[in-house]
Amino acid sequence: MMVFGIVTQINAQEYKMYKELPELTIDYRTENCGAEPNLISEFHFIRLTNKTAEAITVSFKIEPYINGNCTTCHNDEYYFTFEIPANSSITSYCDQLQEKNGNLALVSKYLNRDFGSDLDKFEITNISIR
Repeated sequence: MMVFGIVTQINAQEYKMYKELPELTIDYRTENCGAEPNLISEFHFIRLTNKTAEAITVSFKIEPYINGNCTTCHNDEYYFTFEIPANSSITSYCDQLQEKNGNLALVSKYLNRDFGSDLDKFEITNISIR
């Protein structure tokens, strides 16, 4: 479940490796965003790192799992494409959720309200690099 809005960073963790490919590293960090006392959410911010000396185009699908079920596996709602400059990384932050890279932010859970279910896990599938 992705949410768009203006929020502020509350805390951040170190990046965790998701997948290492010859041209690309995919990792993510978990961060709480929002404004007290409402709208505090935990996000996974995905980072894409181009390890080559040329710009690349990366396409993939994010498949979020809630209560053990993939919520978007049968549609293309979470299929994204990003341009990554040579030897560079792209990611999103709490204050960038409405920008294109906001698609790299995935809501993990709502921390201070009873709304929806927590994200069990996410998978990044159909990775294409051009």
